[in-house]
Amino acid sequence: MMIVALICGVMVAGCGSGGGRGQSTPDANQTEDATAKSEEDKLLDEMEKIVDDFISVLRAAQSGDVAAMTRNAAVAQQFQEIVQKVNLAEADGKLSETQIERGKKIAEKIETAMR
Repeated sequence: MMIVALICGVMVAGCGSGGGRGQSTPDANQTEDATAKSEEDKLLDEMEKIVDDFISVLRAAQSGDVAAMTRNAAVAQQFQEIVQKVNLAEADGKLSETQIERGKKIAEKIETAMR
């Protein structure tokens, strides 16, 4: 299951424009030194920042800020690009269960904002 599939649908709807996994053994991402972030964690950090930006723009647009609609298009483009990277990392098996759960929490943030 692509963890950001739900986000994409919500994001597109807001712009106007899963299944579970089995038990896994610890992987490199789960056992790496806590002071070093993996590339996948950095991708999720970037995705979360973009989602936070989108939520901010969405709220501004909902309150009547016409300029927010222009910013919305730029944020949506950034989001599509990061979604592709995260989906590829997931499809390649590079995301740990913890990272997948984090992706789901990011999805929940945007779902809540869209209500």
